[in-house]
Amino acid sequence: MTPPATKPKTISKILIQSISLMVAITGLAISSYLWFSINTDIEQQAIEERQELKHELLGLLDITDSLMKQQVDAALNVLVANTQRLGEPRIVTNSASTPSLYFGDTLINDSNALVDEVTRQVNGTATVFVREGDDYKRIATNVTKPNGQRATGTLLSKGGLAMKAINNKQTFVGQVDILGKPYITAYRPIITNANEVIGILYVGYSADISTLTKAINNASVLSKGYVVLKDDKGRVRAHSDNISEHEISANANESARWDIQSYPFEAWRYSLSIGYSKDEVATRVMSRLGILLVSLFVASALLIAILVWLINRTVSTPLNTLTRRISDLTGDDGDLTQRFETGHTEEINDISNSFNQLLDKLQATICETRKSTQQISSSCLQLSDISRRSNQAVSKQVMETEQVATAIAELNATAQSVAQSAATAETLSVEITGVAGSTRDLVVNTSNLAKEQRAALVETAQYSDNLTQLSSNIGSVLSVIEAIADQTNLLALNAAIESARAGEHGRGFAVVSDEVRQLAVRTQESIKEIQSNISKVQNAVVSVNTSITECSTLSEDVEAQCERIANEITNLNDRIDSIRNTNIEMASVAEEQSQVTEQLSVNIETIRESAQDSARYVEETSKSAQTTSDTAVSIDKALSHYKV
Repeated sequence: MTPPATKPKTISKILIQSISLMVAITGLAISSYLWFSINTDIEQQAIEERQELKHELLGLLDITDSLMKQQVDAALNVLVANTQRLGEPRIVTNSASTPSLYFGDTLINDSNALVDEVTRQVNGTATVFVREGDDYKRIATNVTKPNGQRATGTLLSKGGLAMKAINNKQTFVGQVDILGKPYITAYRPIITNANEVIGILYVGYSADISTLTKAINNASVLSKGYVVLKDDKGRVRAHSDNISEHEISANANESARWDIQSYPFEAWRYSLSIGYSKDEVATRVMSRLGILLVSLFVASALLIAILVWLINRTVSTPLNTLTRRISDLTGDDGDLTQRFETGHTEEINDISNSFNQLLDKLQATICETRKSTQQISSSCLQLSDISRRSNQAVSKQVMETEQVATAIAELNATAQSVAQSAATAETLSVEITGVAGSTRDLVVNTSNLAKEQRAALVETAQYSDNLTQLSSNIGSVLSVIEAIADQTNLLALNAAIESARAGEHGRGFAVVSDEVRQLAVRTQESIKEIQSNISKVQNAVVSVNTSITECSTLSEDVEAQCERIANEITNLNDRIDSIRNTNIEMASVAEEQSQVTEQLSVNIETIRESAQDSARYVEETSKSAQTTSDTAVSIDKALSHYKV
């Protein structure tokens, strides 16, 4: 069963759907851009707030550190001045108790007057340490324990930064942890005249970070972000009020939800951590994006409504009017005198004007066609009479063309025989030309080989001359070696004579001189043998040079002979080309004659067939004339239904 045909969509509906789709795609693109832009803006805002907090809080730390170090320096100067007024430092060791530290004659152990005077003058805290082995013990201090008692008798931490500076006999100024509390301190070693460290002078102030703590308590990035200040042991010293220490520990491992950056404060070995919530960023993005999307949706709906109204007014209504008018034209009345009215748009006006022009042409065409059908009917009667007379003339023409065709066939057979003989001669000429060409190529190759051989012989002669020169050089070297061998033999003989004079002591030397003399003799024999071989080589080189000269002369003769043969072959090719040209002319004439006779035969056959076709066409023309006459009557009857 054939499925029902779907109803085609109207132009206005297609336009509305297309515009709606474009608006939707544009809205989606704008939404994506807005999301990216808003997300970037909010993240940039969070980063900028974090940077501002970083600069502000680290600046407060810098100011606090600078001010407190100035106080520490002043307090240390007071303590040093007070000890110097008492006298030179010295230590008295007692194995049963803590060593005693003196400044002049004043015992410092358990005497807090010195440190309390510093506190009275410049506030802060002060301590005097005495060296006890590798440790430093507090013997006078106003630093208190958590229970409120003075920390006398406690030891200085060995692992602290202050201890490293003291061991190097240097003063340390910086933040340290004293009994669990941060202090800005100064530690100065007490050095005797013997350059020995016997104790430490200490002054310090409890780190006053109340202003910084208040700033951190009120600080936040966006609304949920926070700030945390940790000391060198990782303990939280201050944090934002919007978060607890438990949440701080939990968020440290939530990198997917929090963006946290840490900034060190090297002077105190503290770290400042500032973070913001990625969830809050996403929430702010969606909130701001929602408002913009609602506005975008309202604007899109309003735009689509305006476009729909414009499409209905400028497209749908004029097209419906055109459709009704076209339906009237195709009705039973077929009134071609009516015309289309123009609309409010240029395109509709163009369509209406085009239809009106078409109706004008169609109306004129129908009028002309009705007149033409009447003329066709009259002409068809005349055509039938002409066809009858043409049929008689064609029959006579067919008989005459058959006689001419027989004569042309005999002439064509003669021309083909001549053309075949010329073609055979042409084939033989081509074969001879090919053989001559191959022979000439062979001769040219032989000549080239002779040239290459002569060049190789010249190069070989050069190598032979070089060999002769080298053998002469070897002969010169051998002459030098022979002279050296003669001298060696003479020296060996003299050595043998001297060893014989030496008697028993020269016997070993005599054996060596005898071996040297024998070696010189063998060298002379080898040189003579080499000179003999070099002489043979030089004679052989002379013979080779003679042979090379003869071969070079023969190569020149071969090259000249090859050139003469090539010239003769060229002359032979010229004569063969003359014969070929004659054969080609003969074959061309015979071929032309054959083509002419064949063409005549074809033309005669064509004429005969044309005559037969003409007879058939005449008969068909007669029938067509009758059919055309009937058709003209039918056309005139059909056109009579239109009102023109």
